[in-house]
Order: sequence, then C-alpha cells, then structure tokens
Amino acid sequence: MSVPQSQSPSTPALAIEPSLADDPLRACLHVITRLHGRPVSMNALLAGIPLVGDRFKPADFLHAAAFHGYSAQVVKRRLERISNLVLPVTLLLKDGGAVVLTRRLEDGRLE
Repeated sequence: MSVPQSQSPSTPALAIEPSLADDPLRACLHVITRLHGRPVSMNALLAGIPLVGDRFKPADFLHAAAFHGYSAQVVKRRLERISNLVLPVTLLLKDGGAVVLTRRLEDGRLE
C-alpha cells in the first residue's frame, strides 16, 4: 500500500483516530471514507445523527453513509459469498464489533 504524500511513512495510512476505537461502526465508516479518498472527520460523521447512547448502531451507519454520498445496506451473508466487486465492506461481528473487509487474498485470507 502506498502512503499518501501528506503523511510520513511512519504513520499508518489508515490508522483509526483513538476516539473512534470505542465506536467500531463509526470507525469503519471513517476508514471507508478514507479508502475512497474522501475522508470525513469524526465530528462530521455525527452530523444529523440523533445518537441514542454513545455508539453508532447499524441504522446510524446507514444514515451517515447516505448523508455522505455512500450506498449501504445491511445484508446477512456468509464471508465466502461476499463478492470482491463490492469491497470494501463493513462486517458486523457477533460481539458487537465491526471491521472493514478490503480484499480477499489468493490463499483465502481476508484483509
């Protein structure tokens, strides 16, 4: 992965802001906006979202994604059935967490 010129090589290109680590869905949307070259700040992701509690819920993620010009929907699907054509995607984890799936490697591993 190449590092954008505005960042030093020692700074990971997709590092998550520490304040986002407690809100995995918002962190994932933040990462996705950066992957698409249209980064949206933590505060801007909250625009127009009537948060109940201190974390995004799936509906909040969908609303914020649409507000910032992204198409998103919640779909239950096995990992092997996710097409490379739709990557990156946010995966909701059973423990309440979330991660961004960016690619499937030839050996079957996921990133």
